[in-house]
Formats: sequence, structure tokens, C-alpha cells
Amino acid sequence: MKILARQGRIAAFALVALVFTVACPGSDPGQGPVEPYDGGTLDPGAGGTAGGAGTGSIATGGRPGVGGAVATGGTSNPSIGLDLPKLDIVFIIDNSGSMREEIENLKANVPALIDELSRFKGGLPDLRIAVVTSNVGSSTGPRSGNLASCQPPGDGARFYAPPACGLDRKYLVHGKSPSTSNFSASLQEVLACMLDVGYRGCYVQQPLGVSRMFFDPRLGVPEQTQFIRPDAALLVVIISDDDDCSDIHTLSEKGHALRLKCALTSHSCRGRPLEPVARALPFNECAATPDPPSGEPELFEAIRDSIESLRKLKTNGQLLVSVIAGWPDDPATAKYELGFETQNGEQVLDLFPVCRTAMGDAGPALRLKAYADALGEQGSFHSICRNDLRPALRDIGRLAQTRMMQ
Repeated sequence: MKILARQGRIAAFALVALVFTVACPGSDPGQGPVEPYDGGTLDPGAGGTAGGAGTGSIATGGRPGVGGAVATGGTSNPSIGLDLPKLDIVFIIDNSGSMREEIENLKANVPALIDELSRFKGGLPDLRIAVVTSNVGSSTGPRSGNLASCQPPGDGARFYAPPACGLDRKYLVHGKSPSTSNFSASLQEVLACMLDVGYRGCYVQQPLGVSRMFFDPRLGVPEQTQFIRPDAALLVVIISDDDDCSDIHTLSEKGHALRLKCALTSHSCRGRPLEPVARALPFNECAATPDPPSGEPELFEAIRDSIESLRKLKTNGQLLVSVIAGWPDDPATAKYELGFETQNGEQVLDLFPVCRTAMGDAGPALRLKAYADALGEQGSFHSICRNDLRPALRDIGRLAQTRMMQ
């Protein structure tokens, strides 16, 4: 399945993007277009005292599972009367079945990101925040077992924001004052609610395909044109515990675990295509398979296509993409290892995780690392192989400040 078309040109605007890869149960990818915000006063509903964890609507006093009292009348901003910098943030989140621990980790550490963004002169910038998942289904492979949830188009790059988050649309708006914000609880609680996308999505994670689908206005995702502001910076944050598997065509092979099926097409070791043989190689001897020359057949989503869609939309100084994915603490001593595991009573060859922690396992994200590196100063990469995502989220907030103040 080719997720994205290649045609036309996209006007360059000012934007800084933050993308996380995560999905959510109960999302409604088929909902109608979101009405654009006209700048008028919003009525997000009265706030109240925080309720029990994960219960009720935040707008009426419930909680998404993080601590702290619920504010009344929205999040205040000390910079009323000042012209705040504008920042649009998009999280692209892996919502497959292995993301339970990572999503909880992300939700718990949202305050670290908000605290860093609050360090702008005048306080928090003029924010819009949206969440999408990396699930667009898969046109190859079986429709049972781990791929039972992979019927295209999956979540279709649509916004995720359940009614319990207390928003009047499918994305968050934080303006100069409560009257120009569309939520009544604390910003941290509402964002944690939005990031709670669940873990029932397709195991074929396609964050790069979703990114190109969402940010290319020629592809008809209505949320994009209604969310992105021409005069705002864009921050995209991608979060995944496996590598990108966008548009991989070899998923129907038997005897191989899904992670390996993706890697056999998109990873290379010692300059040669990965071979399905049980062995351990030095991690530094393996890398993402390079994109084929333009015009030649592609066996996977070309990294350059996802980058091109962003750079046509935003200039270099107005774009930041941060990836949180699998990477070893010390690549010089780590191993890239293939071996046999039992899955559903069957011995299958698999690509072993690059890390195993209390917060879950993660596969080697060679393509996502290559994507972040190819963006140069516009990209950053952070390992998900941590029990605490607070440092990564702080770094992302600081990078956004630096980028927007240049």
C-alpha cells in the first residue's frame, strides 16, 4: 500500500513540529471535519476538584490518571497583553499492544515538557496540541493474531481526543487567557488524557507514513488544514517502541516474527541486506537500508518523502522533529541479534529487542534514527530505553525554546 501521493507543491509556512507515535482504544477516526477556531471566547465548562484516577470527564472534575488539582476556568497565562510566540505540536504515537508501559511513562512525565515550555519569556507560548497514532492498518500480511487490528485505514491520521478530556474539538488550544483556551482543567491533565491512546492498534507501526499523510495537504486529511497555522512554529514528536514499518511489502512471510519481517526489508548489516539467520552482530555494523534512487521501485516508505512533506510546509528555522524510540545506551558494545522465540506455540525467527527495561522492551529503531539524523538541526533523537522519560521530554522542550528564539 502506498500511503502517500507525490504530486504538486506545498507552500512553505512557519511551523515547528513535535510528533509522538501512540494510539488509543475507542478513537473515532471517521468523525467529521473539526470546525476551525475563530478566536472567540470558548466555554469549556466549569472545573472542579480532581476525581478518581482515570474516571469521568476532566471538564466536570475527573482525571486522566495524573496528580494535581483541577484548575477552574482554564490554565492562566501571566503574559496577557503580550504577543506570544505560536507553537503547534503534533504527537505521533505508537498504539500497538507492546506500548502499555511506555504510554503510562509518557503520561506521568508530561509536566516535564510543560515546565520547559513555560520558560518562554512571558510564559507558555500560544499553543495548539494534537495527537495522532501510527496506525493506518496494513494492506499486506494476515488478518489474525497480532495483525487482527490492521484493517486499513486504521486510525487514518485522525486526531485522538476523547470526550473525557473536556475539549470542544479534537485538539487542545491554549491562548493568552482562559477565555482563549478550550479546556478548564490543568494543561498537564488534559494533555495526559489526550496521550492515553491505548495499545490496541496495528502492530505494523507506520509513523513516517502517518507524518507524510498528515502534513501533506494534498492528501486530504481535513484536520491538517484546520489545525496548522501558517504563522506558527511546528514541533513533531514521534514515540514508538519499534522501528518504522511504513509501506513494507514482505509481511506475509511465514516463520518470521513481525519485527523481523519489517527489518528484513528496511535494515542492512555490513552493507548488505539483512539475512534471516540466527546470529548476533555488532550493533554499529547495522543501519537503515538507504532510500532507493528517485524514480526506482520502493520496497518501503522512503525517508526522504516524509522529510520533504515537512520541509515544504515549514522553513528550516520553524520546524523541529523529535523521535523517542529504541536505541542502546552504548551502541559501541551493543548487539544486533536475531534468534528463535516461541510465539503462539510456534518457533519463529525474531529480531531481539535492543533493550529490556521495567518500562517495556524496544526494537532497534534504525529507520527512525536515520530519519532524525537526516533532518540535521531540525531533528533530535532520544532513547525510549529509559525507566523515566522525563529527561527526554525536558530536552525536547528546551530544543523547542532554542529553535523558536533564534
